[in-house]
Amino acid sequence: TVADYKASTIVFPVGKTIHLNDRQADFTVIAGTGTGNGTTVIASNEVNQSISEVEAAAVSIAFDSIFDARAFNTKRGAVVLADGAVCSIASYASGWGATLEGATGGGTFVFELGSTLNDGVVNFLTADSTGSFRRIESSEVHLSWAGGRVDNLDTENDVAVSAVVAYCSANKKGFRVKGIHEITQGFNTTDIDFVSGYHRDRDGFHLNSSAGKTLIRWERPTTLTDLLVRGDIVDKSINDGSIGIDRCPYITRAERIRVQNFGTGIHWHSSVDCHIKQLWVGGCHIGIQLDGYDAIIATNFSTTGSLSDSEIHGNYDGVVVGNYGAFSTAFVGFNFHNTVFEKNSHIGLACINGVSEGDT
Repeated sequence: TVADYKASTIVFPVGKTIHLNDRQADFTVIAGTGTGNGTTVIASNEVNQSISEVEAAAVSIAFDSIFDARAFNTKRGAVVLADGAVCSIASYASGWGATLEGATGGGTFVFELGSTLNDGVVNFLTADSTGSFRRIESSEVHLSWAGGRVDNLDTENDVAVSAVVAYCSANKKGFRVKGIHEITQGFNTTDIDFVSGYHRDRDGFHLNSSAGKTLIRWERPTTLTDLLVRGDIVDKSINDGSIGIDRCPYITRAERIRVQNFGTGIHWHSSVDCHIKQLWVGGCHIGIQLDGYDAIIATNFSTTGSLSDSEIHGNYDGVVVGNYGAFSTAFVGFNFHNTVFEKNSHIGLACINGVSEGDT
């Protein structure tokens, strides 16, 4: 122990390694006059010599949980994590690596001594705040990196989505989802490069208690692909005010999207050259609402773009094209290509409030 060394009358040779049990670290005898700082250099009280803590080399540490990583101080047992230590983490939470979900939040991390970064996606602060573990990125961001998981509580997925959206927005990146994640709040795609799953029927989001909420506010040019976007409307003859995808921005695209069980599946407005294909919309009060009014800045827009290779199926109203109150709508060059309207109980396609069929 430190006390044992200080009290020892033995003159150890310079360079000898001495292990201090209470520090759980190795020290080496150094030349000098017996001075120390009480932490990394320990001076003897009996002889004219000191010992200096051996700085640990970068080591590889394997553990099963990212929560262990956050609690992993720079010392544990005989292991000392040095700046630049490489750590292999199996998964975000215990047991995830054994699932068939795919990416589970694990990966390779580097310990950065003194870092205070803690975004909950790529950087995780240690419990003793001595540094952060930084993920070595090898692919696009996955929702599981922040704890998103198909069998999580919806509020845990809310936290994961918020963290990933904030990280991707700040770093101009996109993210992927694997499986259908239950959430209670939607998100905005501002400054996100893309949001993607692997298959539109198996990967995406279910918005719980969706009445009056919007799942995705598609505000900026973000590519959406291979996603399921699902609400929980029960009676499609009544519009509960929920929206699956809102706004549809400028010069962008979406492919292989399934939207179901919302008051409005897609509210498509204020768009220029927005193209969606291989869309399936069903079980909604209104499958697609097309208008040219922007509720944020209260002005008119020309809505242009196209919907192709799609199916509008089993809604109350399939597609409604119309003016928004006192605001006019100009649909110039908006086209439907190879799109099926089927089993919509009230109407398939309606042009209302002064919008003529020739405008679409």
